Amino acid sequence: MAVSSEHPRSLPLVAALAVLFYLIAAADYLLTMLGVQAYLDLFTPEQVAYLTTLPQWVEATWAVGVWVGLLGALLLGIGRGSSPIYLAIGTIALGVVIIFLYGFRGAYWLTGIPGVALMGGGWLLALIFYLYARQMRAAGRLG
Repeated sequence: MAVSSEHPRSLPLVAALAVLFYLIAAADYLLTMLGVQAYLDLFTPEQVAYLTTLPQWVEATWAVGVWVGLLGALLLGIGRGSSPIYLAIGTIALGVVIIFLYGFRGAYWLTGIPGVALMGGGWLLALIFYLYARQMRAAGRLG
């Protein structure tokens, strides 16, 4: 496939939004996993107990979603054709975590509709970034 030397004008903006999204997700992950009290004070005691007792495989999957997604966003920012695979892995991993939290661990009872909207909206954003990168690669706009 031939790669166009001209990137669309939307690429820097979308890549910057993707990096920002994943940096926020990374901050959330790190602050939660490191148990930063000032951050955890933003949650109810029940929510803190819930977040700090996740199974290790969920924590690992959450980490994959955040860090691999961030790598994909950074690769998108420099126009790499490999970015869609990393964004796909991040999106799938975050989806698995959300399904576990809300489908099997009852997170809805702790977060209500706002939590579902936040998690679902975040996952939708991750999916959009992946689909954008995939389209750019298919159009020959990523190297």
